[in-house]
Amino acid sequence: GVTTVAHHNPRYRALAQRFPVRILEHYGWAHSFSMEGQPVGAAGEVGPRVDKACDATPPSTAFFVHVGEGTDDRAAAELRRFAETGCLRSNSVIVHGVGHTRTTWRAAVAAGTSLVWCPASNRFLLGRTLDVRALLRAEPDSAARICLGSDSRLTGARDLLDELRCASESGVAADARSGEHTSELQSLAYLVCRLLLEKK
Repeated sequence: GVTTVAHHNPRYRALAQRFPVRILEHYGWAHSFSMEGQPVGAAGEVGPRVDKACDATPPSTAFFVHVGEGTDDRAAAELRRFAETGCLRSNSVIVHGVGHTRTTWRAAVAAGTSLVWCPASNRFLLGRTLDVRALLRAEPDSAARICLGSDSRLTGARDLLDELRCASESGVAADARSGEHTSELQSLAYLVCRLLLEKK
């Protein structure tokens, strides 16, 4: 079962109340490049500039941001822009990253930047998701940089079991016939919380 969750927006007072799971307390965030200066929070909080929010986040604290949430050239350009602004860092966590190319993924892995993959939400909103198996094969250290996420309950799967099913349908699954890929799905399930616990 899930023991830790991350909220991607300001940490509201209600989140400090008793919950059956641990909610990440210390983190940095920006919604996305496209929502800079726009209301993004439940109380109308304005989305900060990505570069400024990244710079304001201590290196030991995770910085969450939506980047490359699309299937067109604009999404790929966002990932290049993220790198050009100096935000590819070991504490940066890109949510979605569907626009990743082999080149941008190599740069992210080299910088230690992580990816939260939300296949069900991607399929619902975009009609397809990232080819995570290709990323896992592209770079030796890729598995340590990818975790499975649920995104919003409005667009994502019902729970992480359904999200794992969607990941399996997307081509990332345990294959009992080959030792090479037996741990892919298990690794993604394990990494759901590991990244958050390491960067608390």
